[in-house]
Amino acid sequence: MVNNSLSDANKLISERLQNLSSSSQSDSKSVVFSASGGQLSSGQGLRFMVFSNLHVNTGNGYDTVSGVFTVPVEGEYLFTASVQKTDTGNDFIRCYIQKNGRDLVLMYSKGVFPGDSPSASNSVIINGKLGDRFQVGQCTGADSPLPRGTTFSGVLLH
Repeated sequence: MVNNSLSDANKLISERLQNLSSSSQSDSKSVVFSASGGQLSSGQGLRFMVFSNLHVNTGNGYDTVSGVFTVPVEGEYLFTASVQKTDTGNDFIRCYIQKNGRDLVLMYSKGVFPGDSPSASNSVIINGKLGDRFQVGQCTGADSPLPRGTTFSGVLLH
């Protein structure tokens, strides 16, 4: 009798897990990207970062040529970025996470002693509409970023 009860319970659990799995796959969209190797765009003045080393790009929203993530699914997103500059002494680095060309959050750091490598990071949770464009921009003082210390990531939360 115990074996029948366990067998029935296992069967019921398996069926429910299968139902949950198939419904979650059809109801939700997964969007996530993570890139590193940030380099400044060419030109003078305030520039933006282009991250060429793409680690994951589920949803295909990030473009390694432009450095822009374009929202493929509407919802709430978490974006994080960090920038690190090679050791240049008493120097600074400043960049913003931007939405559609508007500054959202600042990343700023200033070296104090010779040999310092200024680094800064920030994150933001924000609503993204289909086609909204996010990037790391308005960068100054970031002329020699460290490739492994300069990253940009985003994930659809809900």
